[in-house]
Amino acid sequence: RSSPGGARAAYTRPPPTETPEQRAAREERQRKYREANPMPEDLDDSFGSLFGDVLRGVGKVLNDLDRDTKLEDWLSYVETS
Repeated sequence: RSSPGGARAAYTRPPPTETPEQRAAREERQRKYREANPMPEDLDDSFGSLFGDVLRGVGKVLNDLDRDTKLEDWLSYVETS
């Protein structure tokens, strides 16, 4: 995978002579890299989640409006925008 900011480091099989300390250090470097360079799925920043956030926001606004004028007010807002 690659990200807009650059290529993501590919997973490589550890050398067979890797000690537990070396493995722990490698895993820590990978963890820090992933924190500094998150992928969209790490952020839950996909188009679907963003679109869902927008729909939830619209639903909240509509829910907060008076039940009788909810649709009327929203349609009038959309027409004037």
